[in-house]
Amino acid sequence: MIFAISHDASPEAAAALHPGLPFTDLREYIEHKIGSSIEDICADSPERFHVIEEEAVRDLAVMSEITGTDRILRLLPGTADNPECRRLLNL
Repeated sequence: MIFAISHDASPEAAAALHPGLPFTDLREYIEHKIGSSIEDICADSPERFHVIEEEAVRDLAVMSEITGTDRILRLLPGTADNPECRRLLNL
């Protein structure tokens, strides 16, 4: 299960709510995976960014399910507005 937290929540606050769970920042995950900043990806193609965002959330959801390890995921400001991300995160 993924515990989604707001983009402005601190890792410390999330850890207090869900002690011992691994923490992933979606921004950092995407930027590392793609090798570009979120701003550059969005400037190039907002549509491409939404596909990348969905793929990243799907990656993390599948990893969590396969390993049986719950995870805290700090979302980006618009992640909860993306219908596929909402579905993947059960929001």
